[in-house]
Amino acid sequence: EGMALRMLEGIAGEMGVEWEVFHTAIKGHRKRIPRPGVLSDNSIRICRYKPSSDESGIVCPAHSDVGFATLILSSSLAGLECGIVRHGSTSWHPVEAGGDKHVASGVLLSADCLAALTNGCFPAVPHRVVHREGGRISISFHVYS
Repeated sequence: EGMALRMLEGIAGEMGVEWEVFHTAIKGHRKRIPRPGVLSDNSIRICRYKPSSDESGIVCPAHSDVGFATLILSSSLAGLECGIVRHGSTSWHPVEAGGDKHVASGVLLSADCLAALTNGCFPAVPHRVVHREGGRISISFHVYS
């Protein structure tokens, strides 16, 4: 949650919007009701992708994420692609080098709630996974609130 707040503070500054607008959107005026066993409204996902037998190689179809943002750690096996939408057409671009497994890096994607909150100034990034050989593991941190 702290990462999301710092990120949104920077976005607010770039947009010339008062920080309180984003702070209220995340923290809200609602009272959080503690739920047994729930420590956070965010999540970490670990996905294992088997190689695709399909000619397209797509193992995770195109989508955008709910919430504010998603941090995806780079895999040693490339496969994550982000889409750029122009004039109703999407072009796909690889965003992982698949390089040095000893260097941590990642990709920060804006998600649906951030797109709505910024009125599209930071659009939700469509992404997919194309994977044809070997076992790929992906770790992502999803910021929902």
